Amino acid sequence: MQRGGDRSGPNGKCLRDRRLVEIGEVAKEDREALALGQTCDRLAKDAAALVAGLGGHGPSDRRHRRGASISSRVDHDPPDPPFEGPARPVRPAAADRADERLLHRVLPEVAAVRDRARDAQVGRVSGAVHPLDLLEHLVSFETSHTPEDHGEESFVYYALETMAREYQTVLDLVGHTPLARLQRIVPAGAATVLAKLEYISPGGSVKDRIGIKLIEQAEREGKLKPGGTIVEPTSGNTGVGLAIAAAIKGYHCIFVMPDKMSQEKISLLRAYGAEVVICPYAVAAESPESYYSVSDRLAEEIPGAYKPDQYTNQGNPDAHYETTGPEIWEQTNGEIDALVIAVGTGGTITGTGRYLKEQKPELIVVGADPEGSIYTAGEQHMHPYLVEGVGEDFYPETFDKDIVDQWVTVTDKDSFLTARRMAREEGLLIGGSGGTAVHAAIEVAKQLGEGKLVVTLIPDSGRPYLSKFYDDNYMLELGFLERDEPSPSVAEVLNAKKSEEPDIPDLITISSHQKVGDAIDLMQRYSISQLPVVRDGEGLDSLADVIGSLQDRDLLDRVFKNPDALHENVAAAMQPPLAAIDADEKLDEVFSTLSGRQNAVVVAEGGKPIGVLTRTDLLEYLAHRR
Repeated sequence: MQRGGDRSGPNGKCLRDRRLVEIGEVAKEDREALALGQTCDRLAKDAAALVAGLGGHGPSDRRHRRGASISSRVDHDPPDPPFEGPARPVRPAAADRADERLLHRVLPEVAAVRDRARDAQVGRVSGAVHPLDLLEHLVSFETSHTPEDHGEESFVYYALETMAREYQTVLDLVGHTPLARLQRIVPAGAATVLAKLEYISPGGSVKDRIGIKLIEQAEREGKLKPGGTIVEPTSGNTGVGLAIAAAIKGYHCIFVMPDKMSQEKISLLRAYGAEVVICPYAVAAESPESYYSVSDRLAEEIPGAYKPDQYTNQGNPDAHYETTGPEIWEQTNGEIDALVIAVGTGGTITGTGRYLKEQKPELIVVGADPEGSIYTAGEQHMHPYLVEGVGEDFYPETFDKDIVDQWVTVTDKDSFLTARRMAREEGLLIGGSGGTAVHAAIEVAKQLGEGKLVVTLIPDSGRPYLSKFYDDNYMLELGFLERDEPSPSVAEVLNAKKSEEPDIPDLITISSHQKVGDAIDLMQRYSISQLPVVRDGEGLDSLADVIGSLQDRDLLDRVFKNPDALHENVAAAMQPPLAAIDADEKLDEVFSTLSGRQNAVVVAEGGKPIGVLTRTDLLEYLAHRR
């Protein structure tokens, strides 16, 4: 059985950019095949000499893939032989240059032999072989086995790696994404964490895998006709995966999105020629306004429309069972201990987890869930959250809860801060759902400890979120990011106010026995909206002497209803005292007070009132400071 799936046809055509031609068990009586095998054997030896001249193959951590002998009688697939090549040594820095004459002779012959093998149907194109780091994109060879190793039949094995000349469509590039080891963000003593970078796919996300799967499935079932319309509710990524396939196949797309999605995602879908309908996010899934319900209605009303429905379509998890799971198994050589996936529709974790558990039942599958999602909060405690593309407010049919062994709940703040750290510490610009997954993966890695391997999956890139959590102002508004500079003190704001208005007294008050009309005159003279009311007398030694306050809004209401109120004592019209704050406090402390109903506070130093700070004062200070 060929590992990673057989992507070739009888004519040996490979859809991937790396080709392995295996020629085995060439019958001696077959002169043409035998001559071909001898030629391959000679080329393998020449290549070995070439490699020796280069002084090695490349990085020491790269290894040969397992070889496989395939019969020239291509009616069956014999099993893989039980051997694996040795580690490739590090090439010395001072290695001699290769014999260019040998190189120029070997390469054309390799191409010719490859073509002859394909025409004779002696060889077969199979799965990928790790590239040698030889002169950009060249060839790698394994030494051949002699006839003595295999009795009366000779066995020849060699590997040819080249960049593909072309791809039929961009869809051929979907999948086969790499694993990257996280170096700096994982703490010491934790398990190794590998991240599968799904944003390297053409559409920039893991959803590329299901886009073509759902469309081709609908075509086979007769649900999607030529020139038809695809209608789908999406957070953006599935829409892109569908839009790419639809563009190639000639379908029209209408995508329905919740209004919390970034403008970049909306613009991206429109760039592919799709129509985008925006619906409110903070409504129940069954609401007529929800993006689920609106997509249902559009699919019913538009002639020739088809809704793939990633939430119920089993092609969603099947795509990951057929591709993502096998890729991870092959890439880790089966040595994976835990799989951590941020869960949305549940298709990725269901399909990938099911495949990997079939290979290794003791594997731990962990679901990463945003705080407020139904998976960990339950129906009674769900609430809105900011991370896009993961979590749900209902249980999709594409999710198999039995696949998940444990859950890690991740807050919006942790998701966003982890994503930002990935960009700045690992050089990986990932989306918020990737931050959710990596944060959970690190928690699992700390639990498992050294010597274990945790694989997580990065669903998409951070490019669609540059105006959101990669924007410092956005994070500051949410309280997820601390200011780079320390917050100024209240005293600094008062001093700035004095310098701007040197003719206005530091503290303007009115006594409780004075008249309301006097208070209004005082407010007009200094253009202020509030006055602290003090006890009768001249001293103002402590906050206890401030017994009330007057607000222009309350005075307006009082005088409008009763003009005679102008002659009343202030004590009869005053409101409770203004809130007090110490001059040494930071603006962060006073902000919550001034952003509420109160628009002024009394500032004290050593318990003695020294001034009044208003909402307008704070605004002017912040504006001038910038």
